[in-house]
Formats: sequence, structure tokens, C-alpha cells
Amino acid sequence: MRIVFNVYVDNLEKVINRKIEVSSSIKLDDFCEYIIVSLNGYKTYSYFLDDDDYEYYKTKEDDVISLKDLDITKESKFVLFYDLDSTYYINIDVIDIVEEDNSDIFKVIDGKGYGILEGYRYKLVGYFNYSLKDRKKFLERFSKSFLEFINKKFDLDECNNRVFSYMDEKKERIKPKTYIFNISLEGFAREIKRKIAVNNDISIDDFCMKVVLSMRGDLFHCYGLKVGKEMLDEELGDMELNSVVLKDKAKFKVIYDFGDNWIINVSLSKIVDGYSESCFSVLSGKGYGLVDDCGGPYYLNRIFNGENEMWEKVDINDFDLDECNRVVGNK
Repeated sequence: MRIVFNVYVDNLEKVINRKIEVSSSIKLDDFCEYIIVSLNGYKTYSYFLDDDDYEYYKTKEDDVISLKDLDITKESKFVLFYDLDSTYYINIDVIDIVEEDNSDIFKVIDGKGYGILEGYRYKLVGYFNYSLKDRKKFLERFSKSFLEFINKKFDLDECNNRVFSYMDEKKERIKPKTYIFNISLEGFAREIKRKIAVNNDISIDDFCMKVVLSMRGDLFHCYGLKVGKEMLDEELGDMELNSVVLKDKAKFKVIYDFGDNWIINVSLSKIVDGYSESCFSVLSGKGYGLVDDCGGPYYLNRIFNGENEMWEKVDINDFDLDECNRVVGNK
């Protein structure tokens, strides 16, 4: 069975919409993600699908649910909530249900508008709801990149190619792999560092937690993953690390204790096929690590130099590989 949907962004339905044809065997997780990608979303925020009878949150346990499990009729309607800070409401209405299934798993067959701009829902709604006469004055307040975005045109082939590329990329990402990372404490890049091996199905939250533990953090404070200039939405913490698109030499940061602002730089050096015996292991290391609640890197350096009256001097070179693996739960 294949299903045809009308997809449109709330308050922007006349300017940003898609008509899609989907096999009912598609996993609900894929269905949501492909819609977001077809609308120019980059999957950097959390999402969930909702209707009157069913509410879907993105969790690993729900990956096996498909559209055919939802008992869809021609009256079915859904709302896909995306980017929960700006809150894009993506309405999904059934247009037609065809019994035979000879379609691609997901295909955009028509559309209008290039798509959404993550984090800028209010700007888009404001712009498109202004009269043409008032838009010029409205645009004077915004950046050149916003102007360039709203002038982009919808192209059916480009839209489908974007979705198909994401499909292929996702298939590759979820294959069993081991990521080899080099991590270091910012401010002490040469003195305090670790090499770690991580299975790509570890959750983002567990990955951040174990990185902090490997640097002697006690986890009494908040932590998160920073990709580029943005902190990853904390609600994505249950997702697998492979949901963050990783390629050789990719770099990002684990931030711990937003007061002391410990920054742990993470660099992907190698991807190996297959899982390691442990989901997270420390292969080698150097340097003591951080000291919780000392005030941050400046005060940590004073502790290492014996210049901090509140703390005893700590040997910066004190590192035990077996103990580090025990702390992260590898032994």
C-alpha cells in the first residue's frame, strides 16, 4: 500500500508545502526525518509526531514502527512538531490511499517554497504575512543570508535528490562501526588528552557523560554536545551518536559545567567497521583531567602549579589508564 500526503507548514501553508507519496512500510522514524529534510531541515533539533490517537516521540524503541501500524484512513491527520524552540508545526493530511505498492519508499511529487529556516520560524512567518508593500521595510532588519534564503526557489529534482542523499547517508551511518576519537581539555591540549574508541550506536547522552568521566568530571553539573556554533538540542540525548553526521576529521565539543565552562574538544580520527567489545573504551591518555568546582581552566592551572590556596597541588601528569577505563564503566 502507498499513501499520498499533503504536507504544509502551519501559518505558511500557501508558500511552503509538499505533496509526497510514501510506501506504508516506511518506518515512522524515517518518515518524519525525510519530511523534515524535504523541507530543508537539517535534523539538528528534536521532533515528534502527534495525532488524536497516537503520540510518537523519537526513541530507539520506536524505530521499528511503520506507517502501516497506525491504521491510517483518508481522514487521518498528523502534526509533526520540529525545532521545539521555534516550533514548526508541520501538518500532514492524507490525500489518497492506493492498495498496490509500486512506489519508491518516499518521493516528493510536488511542492512550493524552498523550505524552512531552522531557528527562524518567526522571521519567516512575519515576512510572508506582510503585504508586498511592507516586505522591503521588513527585510531591512535582517541579514544578507536571510535575504538569500527567502529568494531560493523550490526545485522538485533538487528536493528529491536532497532526500535520497540523506537516505543513503543514513543507511551508511547506522551500520555497525567504531569511531576512534582524540579528545583534549581546552587550555591543556598537549598536557591532558585521551584517545577513545566508541561504538556508533551509543546514545549522545551516554557519550557526553563518559567523555566527562574520562576527564575526571563528577557529573554533578550539566553537559551537552556542541556541533559547530550551536549546542545540540538536549532532547536529542537519547538518539544514537551516529545521528550526528560524522566523517573522518569531523570536530565538535563536549561542554561540561556551564559555570566553570569546561570545553572538551573532540576530533574524529578514524572509522572502523564493526563494533568494539565495549561501547566506550579509553585506548590511551595523558594528564590528570579537570577539577570540579575549581572555577575553570585558569584556576585549574593554578592548582597544577601549587598557586591555589583553596586546593592542594595536583600533579598534572597523574594518569592511570586502567583507572580511567574503570571510571567510564569499561572494567
